[in-house]
Parts: sequence; C-alpha cells; structure tokens
Amino acid sequence: MKIKQLLFFACLLMLAWSCAEGPNRGHISYLESTVYKLDLNEEQVLTTPRGLTVRFEEPFLSQLLAMGSIWEVKLDEYYQKDEFFMAGLPTLTDDGQLLESAGMFRIRLFQQGQEVKPENLEGLSVDFPIRKEYEDLSEFQVYNAVVSDQNDIRWTDPVAPDSVWTVQDTTLVYLYDEQGQVVDSIINGHQSHQAIFAELRLIPRNLDWINVDRVVKRMNNELVDFQVQVDPDIKDVIVGIVIDSLNSYLPLYSLDESNIFYVISLPKGLQGFAVGLGNDGSHYQLGAEEFEVGEEAIELQLALEAVSADQLLPNMKALN
Repeated sequence: MKIKQLLFFACLLMLAWSCAEGPNRGHISYLESTVYKLDLNEEQVLTTPRGLTVRFEEPFLSQLLAMGSIWEVKLDEYYQKDEFFMAGLPTLTDDGQLLESAGMFRIRLFQQGQEVKPENLEGLSVDFPIRKEYEDLSEFQVYNAVVSDQNDIRWTDPVAPDSVWTVQDTTLVYLYDEQGQVVDSIINGHQSHQAIFAELRLIPRNLDWINVDRVVKRMNNELVDFQVQVDPDIKDVIVGIVIDSLNSYLPLYSLDESNIFYVISLPKGLQGFAVGLGNDGSHYQLGAEEFEVGEEAIELQLALEAVSADQLLPNMKALN
C-alpha cells in the first residue's frame, strides 16, 4: 500500500528514513520516574542502583541550599531499546538521522512539591555509565532533547562529553545451571546486564532529557515500504521498531485515527521487531512481530494481547 502524503527525513551518511505524516499522538510513556529524597547539607552525591551518579557542587549547591536543604530528585534513566520504546523516546535526531543510544536520562528537582529549573547549572555534573563494550567511545556525543508542539521528542545539538574513562581490570565470572549451561555472567561484581564498562563525565546544559548516542553510519540505501496495522479499539498505542544489533528505537505514525502506522522506506536487510503497546482500559495490550526487510513491501497485522502489569517488563526485555 503506497502512501501519498509523506514526511521524508533526509538522513545523512547513506541512511534514509521516511515516516507517514498524520495525527501525532504525542509523547506517551509507560515508565515512571524514580524519586530520591536528599538533604543537601548531608549528601551532595546521588548514585542510583543502575550506576548513574549526580554531583551537586559549587556554585550550584549554594544556589539550591538558598531555597532549602531538603530536595526531591526525580530521575529517569534508560539504557536499553525496550525502555526507549516504553518511555516514548525514539533514537532519531531532529533532522532524521538514526542514532544508536548508550542511554538517556532526565533530572528534575522539586522543592516543597514545586519543580525548580535553575538557569545556571554550573557545579552540576553527571557520571554516566556505559553498559556495553564499544570499540570506540569517541564516536558518542551528548544530545539535548527538542520537543515539538505535539510533545514529540527528537535529539539535537550534539557535543562531546567532558571526559571519558574505562573501567580497568575487568573480572568475568560465569554462572551455570544444574545442567552445566551458562545462564549469566558477572563482570566486576555486576550481573552482565548491569555491568559498567566505562563512564562519561557530562555537564548538563539543561534539566531535561539528555541522550548519549552515536550516529548510525552504515546502512543499505536500497529502500522498501513498510506498514503495520493495529486494532483501532486499543487506546494510547505506541507502535515502533526495535532494531536488531543496534540499541535503537524507531517510531511509527498513523495517517489517521485508524491506527494504521507506517514507516516508509526502511533499508533492505534491516532486521528487528515491530512492537505495539497500548491499553484497553483494564489491561496492557502488547504485541511484537519479527521482520526482515527484503525485496518486497512489508504489511504486518500486529495482534496485541492482554498482559498483566507484572509481566509487561519481562515480555519487553525479551526484545533486547
């Protein structure tokens, strides 16, 4: 099925995508922030269980203390493509380039229930964990979020991190089941899916979404039409593609309220899953369909099935 009205993203470096333009449902997230309480007279460093460290130093510290010592810090941090999908955070720049993300985060500060956004962030820094072993960390840059009038997030204004250092003396230990099969591994005391291979020191330019990415440089420029259809009775649906071998999420959009979502002109040879997530009012609705782009246009009927809240995350993790 050919779509006449298209918004083409002109992508650089042999990469071209286009998405159907139509009613934009805006930014929908199925993930919640983690809330931390800090007494800045006692604690000036916050380290999350996933390894993100936020440092409150001068002069930023004094600026906050002038408003009060007890602060609520709401943190969002996502490192895998299933999380990008559930949080509604595509890995696309504002000019359409596909990114591979090492992770995204957002810091929000609250004083007595009111969000505070200081303009001067000097003295605020973040140590960002790299959870995958990359050959060249110099390819990664730090992007700010840009939000459209429809609340749709893209990434812009890349800059180099302030500093980069790798974790030395890697120790690897395998875990076995009763049959002697490897079921997991421990790296430097962390399970493999939580291991930290490097850290980037970042100086936030704002208190909004921040993304650590590299541009996807090599992709087949032979393009094929792609279409996914979803049950129109399911509400607040996000539909997109998570890409094999890349930590990337590409959103799909519909031309109208029929809940037919399109990504037009996917590169031939691309492999991944088309994923849909919504809510019928009483249950989450989740579906995934594996695909590989070949010679012919792809038309998928994506069936969404009810899943309980406690099964939603385990089902999504299977896509990584």
